[in-house]
Amino acid sequence: TSWWVAFDSEATPRRTALDSTTPLDLSGFEVRRVFATSDDGTQVPVSLIARAGVLDTAPAPTMLTGYGGYGISLKPWFVPGRLAWVEQGAVLAIANIRGGGEYGEAWHHAARLGTKQRCFDDFAACARHLVALFNIGHTLGIGDADTKAGTGAHARAPRKAVVIGFHVGIDLPGI
Repeated sequence: TSWWVAFDSEATPRRTALDSTTPLDLSGFEVRRVFATSDDGTQVPVSLIARAGVLDTAPAPTMLTGYGGYGISLKPWFVPGRLAWVEQGAVLAIANIRGGGEYGEAWHHAARLGTKQRCFDDFAACARHLVALFNIGHTLGIGDADTKAGTGAHARAPRKAVVIGFHVGIDLPGI
């Protein structure tokens, strides 16, 4: 596994010194980045992980996850159940919605306090984009890291997705 860094001023990403090895053969998988357009026109990145060739042969069952809070960036991590999901020909989509730290402080501050609604708007936009991209109708699973973003997005468009809690975190009512 390698960590990569990309800057707007550079044409291609480059590997960092944070290298590690894994016994898994991941050569049969591909990662692609797409962008969804949020309600205010902001381009929200979504990383897609799938078996090689799946991203070009829609429709595909898709699980969307994401997080947008406290300036926290989603970093690469391994979850065996997600590998099984992708091995079966499905797509894992990770939305880097505003509120997180993926694009620095401005990205974080764009969806906090009085503008928190933007993280829900971003997540809903990512869901709509994936439904259109993969022609999946009403079979998009939403779950995991930011339960509030998933349920908030679903509340705005309840007929657009089936909400499935794959690994639900703590959700405190009224917070």
